[in-house]
Amino acid sequence: MQFTRYPGLILALFVISLSACHRVTVIDGYLEGAKVWVDVDADYELDDDEPFAVSGADGVASIDVSGIDDVNKYPLVALAFKGKTIDQDTKSPVLYDFMLSSPPSYQVVTPLTTLLDFELRQTGTKAPPYQAEIDATAAHLGLPAEVI
Repeated sequence: MQFTRYPGLILALFVISLSACHRVTVIDGYLEGAKVWVDVDADYELDDDEPFAVSGADGVASIDVSGIDDVNKYPLVALAFKGKTIDQDTKSPVLYDFMLSSPPSYQVVTPLTTLLDFELRQTGTKAPPYQAEIDATAAHLGLPAEVI
């Protein structure tokens, strides 16, 4: 089969594969080798039916979300593993296991999104906009709201 005869088919397959992929960046320094998942039941545990991927050197994990109706409705969780996950700022393995999270609709997972996610879970806020919680988290840390 010559693919040059079917350029439309190849493009369609490429677009379909991109639409089922959710790119998430894990940052505490870019983290390579962190397990990242869509936490469908919001319990901070990776369940058999939750899609996941492992982050690359750029901190990006490309998660196949073809079975998820709207990935932006669910929080994200990332788990870094002591001695295995690499912090790209230091080029060294992390010294302990730790978990980061972000609220629904985010595509990055950082220590700051983790604090925001905690604030949202404490207040019971389920959907964006999260401005009141962003402002509260930023004020608590003495940071501008734009960095959260």
